[in-house]
Amino acid sequence: MPWYSEVKNKQGDTMAGYQFIHVELYARSASKLTGKARAIKGTKRQANTSDTAWTARQIVAEVRREAGQFSPHITPLRPEPLFGSVDDLAAELDELDLHPPKGQRKDTPIMMAGVVSSEWAPNDPRSLEWRMDALAYLHKTFGASLRAVVAHNDEPHDHLHFYVCQPDLKPVKGLHSGHIARQKATDAGDDAKAQTEAYTAAMKALQDDYYNQVAKKHGQARIGPRRERLGRMEWQERQAQAELISEVMRSTELKFSEAVDRVASAHKDANMLIQSARATSMVAKEEVKTELKEATKLKEDLEKLREDQLLERQAFQEEVGLFKKVLKSIYDTLPTLERLELVPFLSAFDQAKAAVLAVRDRFSRDQKGSELLP
Repeated sequence: MPWYSEVKNKQGDTMAGYQFIHVELYARSASKLTGKARAIKGTKRQANTSDTAWTARQIVAEVRREAGQFSPHITPLRPEPLFGSVDDLAAELDELDLHPPKGQRKDTPIMMAGVVSSEWAPNDPRSLEWRMDALAYLHKTFGASLRAVVAHNDEPHDHLHFYVCQPDLKPVKGLHSGHIARQKATDAGDDAKAQTEAYTAAMKALQDDYYNQVAKKHGQARIGPRRERLGRMEWQERQAQAELISEVMRSTELKFSEAVDRVASAHKDANMLIQSARATSMVAKEEVKTELKEATKLKEDLEKLREDQLLERQAFQEEVGLFKKVLKSIYDTLPTLERLELVPFLSAFDQAKAAVLAVRDRFSRDQKGSELLP
């Protein structure tokens, strides 16, 4: 059963099928050795067979639907970019062909290309959620080395092509988990069999990781029916179990999402109450501050009024003292003065008396005003 075959349940709906993720390394020029006998010196690829090699530029040309680089059985559409730009990557590969780096073999892998796929059509509503999860997985797995991700919408089943490269298209084996594991085994002095086992284990780990983070969530089985030698009924039962697991996971995620939303809503309400209380407290604080300021000003005005009254009292006492001096002067000189000579003294007496009465009246008014103050 090929990866793009359609699996349906009893109701006739397309089932999730099994997962598919595959990665491969490509160079500026394909190696002349075959994949199975690459280690046997002198064994070359045969032209016009399934073992025909592809270069990195040809792989990018196929995904871009360049002329002559796609199947004649499809009506080509431009790929849908999901991340990065395959056009920029193609331009870099063209530039590398024109100016190859010195000392680097032309069959040195410089690009890792991969495919992830589902059983659904590109326009199926389930494809959108699967694409988002697959794209998030690729970002998490390859990080800054992920150069571009595109989707083909001109084929029956939804699938994404992704490309991983080093800066300036330097050798890329150090980003391939299988080759990393093989190199570690080589550095440890393991034999060829152990190196191959390390490579295989790393690639199985990649499949397991994709299954746990993406495929299981969407009801895709980890292994297809042909690998497990399952009959159609057994395979459909296995697929139904996978979809049930997917439904349980989605339900759990939904409940968790609802709980998160409720906590966020409660947190938001609490923040609003806190902000409201703070605002009320600030208003009350400003009111108290204003009242305190007014009370302080009233106290200052009262103290100033009392100081003014004290000054007025002192002035009154001085006027009274002056009046007494005038009276004493008059009484002292009366026996020796004639009636006409008494007139200036009487005039001075009247002026002093008027001044004293004026001061007394003013002091009395201020005294009554101060009694009305709190």
